[in-house]
Amino acid sequence: MVISPLTKARSRSLANLRQRPIPVVALNRPEALPDTDAQGWNALSLAPEDEARQLASLAFADNLRNAVIVAPDTDWGRRMSASLSQEWRRLGGKISAQANIGDDVPASQTIAETLGASTSEARIKNVEDAFDAAVSARARRRADIDTVFLLAASPAEARALRPLLVFHYGGDLPVFAPSSVNADSQNLSNQDLNGVRFVETPAVLNTPHVDRYTRLQALGRDAIALVEHLQQSAETNAATVRGETGLLNRRRNGEIERELNSVVFAGDSIKSR
Repeated sequence: MVISPLTKARSRSLANLRQRPIPVVALNRPEALPDTDAQGWNALSLAPEDEARQLASLAFADNLRNAVIVAPDTDWGRRMSASLSQEWRRLGGKISAQANIGDDVPASQTIAETLGASTSEARIKNVEDAFDAAVSARARRRADIDTVFLLAASPAEARALRPLLVFHYGGDLPVFAPSSVNADSQNLSNQDLNGVRFVETPAVLNTPHVDRYTRLQALGRDAIALVEHLQQSAETNAATVRGETGLLNRRRNGEIERELNSVVFAGDSIKSR
């Protein structure tokens, strides 16, 4: 048995082998293989795309159908948006709008335009200007959305963007986010993220002392656990390992998908959902 490598480039070199007389559990996920080429190949990773797909499933299970995606205009943000959008549409949901947060336009302006708040405010101002009098009206967001996927790449980014959603009349919308929004620190206040539902690895939720290596160490332990269930995982479509990085399920192309725990920020604590 080979457990490694950790980098995507070296994992790709093993994935491209025509034969694998020794089974491989790679700790990264290169491009997907055809099912027919996956004999002896297993790719276990902390791929955030797994989280994006799970967020789509969680929201859809809550009878939500019309979503807004808020994501950074980066390679990571585009990959997350693509994975989530693909799964959301496969389930039957609709992406009503997307806010790509970049450096060229203030985030507040981007979110206001995406939620339709700026258009509503402009209509009210036009009426006030036309009649030269204040109008007793409150701006509102567009009515064709019922949920937000907040694909923030860091806790700081999430804490900056969530209040903007509230300010621009989206405070009543359910918000779903990946594990990247969790600071893993008991010293940081998450009140700005109160009510945000996200997914997290069991290893982080089950230990009081989390550091930058907690998830990586959990990945190594899950690789060992997977080795003990390789034959079983290759013969079934069901999840076979309840690991520290999530519930593990081997697809026919050798990729190991993770299902993380669904949790929610509740004040300064995290609760199961």
